[in-house]
Amino acid sequence: MILNDWNFFQGAIFIAIAYVFGQIIAMGASVFIEGYIGRRLFSPPLEMLLGKFPREREVFLQKYIAGRYYEAFPAWMRERLFEEAQTATRLTRPALEADPNQIFLLAFDYSKRNEEVSRRLDGFRNQYAFNRNMAFSGLLAGVFCALRGFFHEEPDAFGFLILAMLIAIGMTGRFLKFYSCYAGEVLRSFALRGDR
Repeated sequence: MILNDWNFFQGAIFIAIAYVFGQIIAMGASVFIEGYIGRRLFSPPLEMLLGKFPREREVFLQKYIAGRYYEAFPAWMRERLFEEAQTATRLTRPALEADPNQIFLLAFDYSKRNEEVSRRLDGFRNQYAFNRNMAFSGLLAGVFCALRGFFHEEPDAFGFLILAMLIAIGMTGRFLKFYSCYAGEVLRSFALRGDR
């Protein structure tokens, strides 16, 4: 069916279906790209920013993909964050090191109440969500191209497979950068709030 032959109702249904597929892709992207790659394959940005010793894969990420956005904060800033969290939560330093999310939650509560910080966070969240979803879309497209190439012996499919994988890899790198920027902005704004 050619698009010009569609009536209003067919167009409306197509838009609804596209929206549903977009939501499904976002769910898959959240589970695989964010949950697995962003939190398991690589250490979560929160842990790296608070000084966790990086493995080789995080060193590679720092050096070639996310840059300074994935490096530990200066020692004085990390100390300030831990001291503030110890005072606010009454948890010990070892307890906070074991569960750094307590620091993040404290800092996030502050960032929600600060309009300027909240606005910057919205930008980072939009960027990392967009790149995460595009990375997963590229991955799905690559799978479909590979299946088409193998089962239908279409030589063009492998060219599109390479393109899809380049999109998936590139967008995953962008996701990791903005994912780390988001966590960094939450923590940095909390650590520096008295200096502004």
